[in-house]
Amino acid sequence: MHFSAKKDKTYLSIMGLLSLFIFVSLILPLITNTDWTVQTAVIRCVIFGGSIAFVSWFILSMSYTFHENHLLVKGAFIQKQIPYDHITNVRHIDGISEMLSGFQLLTAKKGLEISYNSGVVGSVKISPQDEEAFLAELKKREPHVNIVS
Repeated sequence: MHFSAKKDKTYLSIMGLLSLFIFVSLILPLITNTDWTVQTAVIRCVIFGGSIAFVSWFILSMSYTFHENHLLVKGAFIQKQIPYDHITNVRHIDGISEMLSGFQLLTAKKGLEISYNSGVVGSVKISPQDEEAFLAELKKREPHVNIVS
């Protein structure tokens, strides 16, 4: 079963600000200053386009997939396979501080933190679009998981 990531205004605002910062850093100097070469303009535009493409790819590729023996959470080139029997508990998260800290593959202020007993970090924050269906599927695959509200 496959779940897409929920995208909320807070996350999209942060990504919009990041895109604006990249624009101001790379493109605005080309507009305000006429003392540049064509090579400089091309390089700055390529870097700008690549940066925006990377941010968009990261946002649009965020997903969570239940496989036979593990949960796969991924976004862009980052992916983590979590065996069901390694998942210890799941707790609800809410807030920007939760959203901006820890190992996260989420695109919303509200989501879930899955703790597991393997790996370096030991937890991942996610934001499935249909949280209730996600939790029901997880509970079906790992009945011993502790879900904390």
